[in-house]
Amino acid sequence: MILDLNSEADYKLGGNNHFDIYVFRNDRMFGEGTKSLEVLTLPDIAEKDFSGSQLYHEAAKHRAVLQFLSTVRGDLEIDTGTSPLESYDVPVKIMSSIYQSNVKYRQGENPLIKFSINE
Repeated sequence: MILDLNSEADYKLGGNNHFDIYVFRNDRMFGEGTKSLEVLTLPDIAEKDFSGSQLYHEAAKHRAVLQFLSTVRGDLEIDTGTSPLESYDVPVKIMSSIYQSNVKYRQGENPLIKFSINE
């Protein structure tokens, strides 16, 4: 079986496997010397076992669906290679609080949101 591996151009802007994450950081929050912008590309973040023989986005969707089905069915035999959905609880709470804070800020209210991570 011959695999159609991605070329270097596939990971660049306009390529089949182009995917960049832009991370913006506030140096007042993270300290002086913090890079204000970091660009992560797909080769930087892809799993070590990613062969490049398929579109990374399709492989990620496939794993997410398997993970969801395994959680819904309680089928522990399916190894999705990722953490259980329950492990996303804290990031979801943080993101929700950010949105709530933004709404309060736009309404002229105190944007401080308090929540418990351990609930």
